[in-house]
Amino acid sequence: MVHPIWLPGKPSHFGERYFVFSPKLGRFVSISSKLEMEQVLLLEFDLTVVKYCEQPATAEAVIGGRLLRSRFDFWVLDVNGRSQFIEVKYASELRDPLSRAHRQIAIQKQWCSEQGYNHLVVTDEQIWANPIRINSLRTLLHEYTGRFPRLVVAASQAMPAVEQIIQRTPCISISRVLESRPRALGVEVWRLAIMELIRGGLVDAALERIALSPTSPLRIVEGGAR
Repeated sequence: MVHPIWLPGKPSHFGERYFVFSPKLGRFVSISSKLEMEQVLLLEFDLTVVKYCEQPATAEAVIGGRLLRSRFDFWVLDVNGRSQFIEVKYASELRDPLSRAHRQIAIQKQWCSEQGYNHLVVTDEQIWANPIRINSLRTLLHEYTGRFPRLVVAASQAMPAVEQIIQRTPCISISRVLESRPRALGVEVWRLAIMELIRGGLVDAALERIALSPTSPLRIVEGGAR
């Protein structure tokens, strides 16, 4: 089994496949394009998404008297128990109504309608609506590369102490929190604990406005997910 490392700004790939570790799923996700990889970022850090699967099924539909097939990019299950299939496309692919992309979407939508599933088309324009957030999420996910499951238990045990530090000093920076760690505890564990608090919606790092960095301000999210 191949486990390439995905570095910020430089996705690792093997042939035509890209690989990235998913802390939400606890496994490596295998995807076929850089745009799909960006969608993985949004799924990973969307608190309404419980789980997802890449290339989950193939849709079949009779269109114009022909049986046509198209494979979905993602299946997603949300916190309310609803599931939907997602197709990721560049907006430029959708400008021509006779394009292959439109044909794929037509197949998928017809199949989902027949099977009772929701279907969603996501474009690069939607994914990159906030490039600061996307770049921050890429940096955040990189923190997990090669560290699971080796550090996950230690990081989860450190999370309450990290949370207390942030609670006492609102808007404290990541670097200041790291400086506050017990000297007996490795910096990797402490840093991963911070990332887990951000990923879990317990700590806000202003990812919508500020690129994630050692100077990012941290604050407790009131009523955050537990």
